[in-house]
Amino acid sequence: MKYPDNSYICNRMTSLQSRHTGFWLHLAAWSVVFGLPLFVPGGREPVMNMQEYVRFLVVPLSFMAVFYVNYLLLIDRYLFTRHVGRFLLANALLVAGVMLLVHLFFRFTIRRWSVRGRIRCSSSCAMPCSTCW
Repeated sequence: MKYPDNSYICNRMTSLQSRHTGFWLHLAAWSVVFGLPLFVPGGREPVMNMQEYVRFLVVPLSFMAVFYVNYLLLIDRYLFTRHVGRFLLANALLVAGVMLLVHLFFRFTIRRWSVRGRIRCSSSCAMPCSTCW
């Protein structure tokens, strides 16, 4: 079947629209993830202060890093070329590396903020909890 002359333009516009739609969808989703805690009341205070928000941001940023490394790099390189083992290994290393970085960030940065701020960690804490952080 032969397509009309304007079918190429229609397909091209659909391709451009879908590319822009994907961008706006990603932007909207991450805006909700990062912005929602600013508007949801907490237990002690109505809204998060800046230190609590920075502490919150670390985890979604780590999820974002893992997602986009997979989305932009690993899926095309390994999964679509049927190298599932390499894909799983690369993902395991990526997640382990990001977990280590998040742990180090909380270990060395947030503790210093807590000591200077209003929340002080007691020496009897064996596990980091919400009262210590």
